[in-house]
Amino acid sequence: MNTEISTKKLLEALLHSYIETHDLAQIYNGDGTLLTTLDQATKFIDGLKGETSPKFYKVPCSWEVYGTTVVEAESWEEAISKSEDAPLPSDGSYIEGSFRIDEELVEYEKEKELKS
Repeated sequence: MNTEISTKKLLEALLHSYIETHDLAQIYNGDGTLLTTLDQATKFIDGLKGETSPKFYKVPCSWEVYGTTVVEAESWEEAISKSEDAPLPSDGSYIEGSFRIDEELVEYEKEKELKS
């Protein structure tokens, strides 16, 4: 038997049960207004879930990769010159310990968030 139930349906069932056995005159929204219906109670709970949901951040970072590129050339100097304009190698390996957070950009994003 599948007993999975959505969070919203579970909250609705719990609220409905509570409404049947308790006096709603004692339940208040965060703004001080009274909850009087199951729909209002559900919206209130949904609002609380929204306030406690984790936020997602795009953290600016960089890392180094080591790879080789193959170019046709007559000398090392020409090979180096051509490799600077060649596509990036597709067979790279992460350089251990090279991961870095761009702290300046993080501070900029924090300030931007505070202003909004």
